[in-house]
Amino acid sequence: MAKEGVELEMPLLPELADLFPGYTPESMDMERSKKHIILTALARGEWEQIILIFNYYGHQEIKEVFLEDFYGLRTLPVKTSVLWGWYFLGDKEEIEEYKRWALSESKWCVRRSPYKKGDGFLFDPTSLYISNL
Repeated sequence: MAKEGVELEMPLLPELADLFPGYTPESMDMERSKKHIILTALARGEWEQIILIFNYYGHQEIKEVFLEDFYGLRTLPVKTSVLWGWYFLGDKEEIEEYKRWALSESKWCVRRSPYKKGDGFLFDPTSLYISNL
């Protein structure tokens, strides 16, 4: 159920409820949970559910959410990203580059760090090691 006093703009459509088994459908809002709904439907939805989200959100909105994930956190499975990448990007070279990245060991490398490069670490990470006495 939705929290008391919180009005949902558009509750989750019943046709999409089976994509979210860990959620109470009445608590999800189609607008506030838009990115989560779109990415989940692209990754795990049946064709009818995918058509439904395209009809509801529109091609451009879904493309923007997909591209934000594709160039950002990359939360979608690789095969899903490749499929929708071909659809939204159409750039075979960019998709091939993404596949090379996904198959490489560099995908497990840290892409962000709390340390600054060069001079000016926030703290010296080598200070965490105990030197031999």
